[in-house]
Amino acid sequence: MLSRVAVNARVDPDGSLWIDETRTYTYDGRYSWAEFGLPLGRVGSLSDFSLFEGDREFAASTSDAAGNYQLTSSRDEFYVRWRYAAENETRSFTLYRGWWRRNWCARRRHRVTPSKQRDRCGSQLVASLGIIDEC
Repeated sequence: MLSRVAVNARVDPDGSLWIDETRTYTYDGRYSWAEFGLPLGRVGSLSDFSLFEGDREFAASTSDAAGNYQLTSSRDEFYVRWRYAAENETRSFTLYRGWWRRNWCARRRHRVTPSKQRDRCGSQLVASLGIIDEC
């Protein structure tokens, strides 16, 4: 069960969007993977991505072995599935230790608003990023 999500986001004047998101899961039973998807829409495309559990970095791979992730990213959507072994414990994973970039002008402003959307696990998302002013 997804028990906590902590998001740190920063938008630079050149339009780069830096996001670190820590997702904490509390497991009752055995689990071997988790997934996360995000529609990118007007945010732009993914330029860099990393996935960590503590200091341990997961590897991009098509293998289903623990410690690997599979990433699918397009102009419109970002999706990642990662593999691990968990049983009756709490684990935290940090996603997006990288940035998205779109050639935005410095005049573009953003608003973070409460979100009524739910992620694939049914947990309510805390906030969404919306564009309120464009060139």
